[in-house]
Amino acid sequence: MRRLSTSEIINGIRRNDPQVLRYVYHTYFKKVESFVVSNKGGVNEAPDLFQEAMIVIFQRVQKEGLTLTSSFKSYFFGVIRKLWLKHLEANRKLPAQESSDSGDIDVFQAVDELYNAYDQAILRQLIMKHYNALGEQCRLILELQARRVAMRDIAKRLGVSENFVKKRKYECKEKLIRDLMNDPLFKHLFNHE
Repeated sequence: MRRLSTSEIINGIRRNDPQVLRYVYHTYFKKVESFVVSNKGGVNEAPDLFQEAMIVIFQRVQKEGLTLTSSFKSYFFGVIRKLWLKHLEANRKLPAQESSDSGDIDVFQAVDELYNAYDQAILRQLIMKHYNALGEQCRLILELQARRVAMRDIAKRLGVSENFVKKRKYECKEKLIRDLMNDPLFKHLFNHE
């Protein structure tokens, strides 16, 4: 099935379109399962969480005429996270926290920001994994370049020419990007709409 836009998904949910619901399931269920397992849950809890999130979204679409300013994926995982936190608190897997329902201060915008921060944290971990796998010279060049050390100073420190450092920096960045883009976890987490 072709990739659907946020508005196509929302309109499909509004119409209770089985193809759109299937699309949402096939696109996001494994990610929900991954999320649950990596956050103190079991695989068997994912279907209920997924279903509960879809019900919440369906109700919001029907009753409130939901209009999203973020992607459906961000909104959906915001709902997933909020429901999962409530589940963990109810089952005492998390310490009780102050309720986040106080006035519903655009909870979903806040959750969207948390989702993006979560994505950023995972991306940083993946970058570091592949950065650490680079050779020592590559890591040094990229580190010094990130600190804004001049090319001539990097070249002097390594005992090579400036042109070599420029070429090597390019090769190292390309390798880092290529390895990151080919990482199965990166593909799984960041292959969104």
